[in-house]
Amino acid sequence: MKTLAHFYALAFGMLLWGTANAVVILSLDNDASPTFARDQGSPCVIGAPSCDNPPGFGFKDINALDDDGTVDFADSTQSYLVSQVTGIVGNTFNIGIDTNQAGNFRDANNWLQLQTFEVLINNVLQFQYSVAAPGTSINLIQGIGSSDAVLSQVDLSAFNATDTITFRTLYNNTSDGADSFFLIASNAQPCTANCPAQQQVPEPGTLILFGAALAALGGFARRKARSPGLALRSIRGNE
Repeated sequence: MKTLAHFYALAFGMLLWGTANAVVILSLDNDASPTFARDQGSPCVIGAPSCDNPPGFGFKDINALDDDGTVDFADSTQSYLVSQVTGIVGNTFNIGIDTNQAGNFRDANNWLQLQTFEVLINNVLQFQYSVAAPGTSINLIQGIGSSDAVLSQVDLSAFNATDTITFRTLYNNTSDGADSFFLIASNAQPCTANCPAQQQVPEPGTLILFGAALAALGGFARRKARSPGLALRSIRGNE
């Protein structure tokens, strides 16, 4: 009887341990409604130099070489203290994804594809979004500095202020350096009229053609400006 009681106690303890350490699955809202602005109250953890983070809250500068769209890329952040994160966004927050692709941004083939996003506490996986390769195409809807998609929800209320928190992601098909992952407090207000419209980033070939067209127009304007004088001289020569 004593052995059986020990067995049940051990089994119950393992059940509680497994429940407490189960990975929470993050859900993806991929229609950018509502959308949130990226600012000092919603700092980047992975992003481009344009991220406007509060002093002392660093972020992983997204790799400028992650742009050939042929293989997967992985980025992992520095380790933050839980107190650093909760001091800005509180115990519960979401992750905004802001993408900005070169080329025709209306073509889904150009969109960033998210395969995983993970949150680790003390180097132990606690929160995760994960799909099979090549990943979920993130809709390009909003402009630079606003979320195109949102992952939810991370809850740090069960962790200590001195615990460490790290973010990491696996993605592919990025073609521009302004992609970012940023934190959004669960009570944050979405932006409305102030959210910029998505702007296409011109490719180098497009810029060359545009420059050539401007040069041609400039030459035509100069010739047109000279033509009245030429016509006047022609008329006087025939008098």
